[in-house]
Amino acid sequence: MRYLFLFLLAGCISTPPTAVQPPRQGKLTLLFQSSRLGVLEPCGCHSSPYGGIDREANAVAQIRKTDKVALYIDAGNMLAPPRLSGGMERHRQKAKAMVEMLNTMGLDLFSPGPRDYVLGEEFLAELSKNARFKFISSNVLKEDGRPLFLPFLIEKRDGIRVGLVSITPESPELKSQGLRVLPAARALKSLIGEIKPQTDLIVVLSQFGAKENQELAKKFKDVHLIISSDANHAIQEPFWIGGHTLVLGPGTSGFLLGKLELDIALPFKGFYSERVIEINQRELRAWEEETVKNPKDRVSRDYVSYLKENTLLSPIAGGTVYRHELIQLDKRRFGATNAVTKLVEDEKRQTRQQALKSE
Repeated sequence: MRYLFLFLLAGCISTPPTAVQPPRQGKLTLLFQSSRLGVLEPCGCHSSPYGGIDREANAVAQIRKTDKVALYIDAGNMLAPPRLSGGMERHRQKAKAMVEMLNTMGLDLFSPGPRDYVLGEEFLAELSKNARFKFISSNVLKEDGRPLFLPFLIEKRDGIRVGLVSITPESPELKSQGLRVLPAARALKSLIGEIKPQTDLIVVLSQFGAKENQELAKKFKDVHLIISSDANHAIQEPFWIGGHTLVLGPGTSGFLLGKLELDIALPFKGFYSERVIEINQRELRAWEEETVKNPKDRVSRDYVSYLKENTLLSPIAGGTVYRHELIQLDKRRFGATNAVTKLVEDEKRQTRQQALKSE
């Protein structure tokens, strides 16, 4: 027994300790769009119209001049309007033109949503062959169970591995084509388990509404970002769930371009924004002053307690810093003509010609 003990002790001493992974840092800029709904031109605002895909091209080009790690993505519902008019072929022709524009703009990734699938499964598959950007669809399958597009994509920027997945709700558009839609939670559970060892940051492109996105964020704490394509909701200030997931969304019709800059610290310990902390601290001070003036004011006391318990009031040690902006695509900054402007004019001219032929 004495020799066995000495043998085991020698083995323990000679075994090297498990290597500890050193902390890592990197920068990532996400440029994100969603719910374009086939819109190519600025909004109809009288005072200061903004939007337009050619202005977006200028904004992306300006950012990429100084930010070489920018990742440009579209979260879905890009190609077709809420209601089709003028015939299916007309909308398919426009979708082809949009892909050519986005090829020129350097889009990296597109996640088709229900308003894209309305153009037809086979058409989208053919469209993806002409795109220089990737199509992903994590929970939409063909009738025989085969995937239509890539189920996920891993992109590397500044040493940071970004895993991107997409989730699409069931809809009449998909059902009418015989497509299978896996439950979002089931698809995410499987994919996150697969890609987590290969990634540092997991991004979900979602065509679900705000309530469903919040529930998914609570359930899947390994998801770091959710980019929504909810056409009814431009998220002016990202909201975070549990410190681990940021939810973002640029709204509809390509009028705004989302930009999220991250100073990433790994291992990941949470998100914080220095600007948001300053706003929260200012609000807290104002409510605390109110409690001093009116000590019996229960509303003020309760809100002070709420801010202290539920609001980010100081930086997270070792956390990831974010800076967020929804860029208004106005004429003054982004109105210069470019290659995409010509493509838009060509598409409009072709539309007019088709309309004249049909009369």
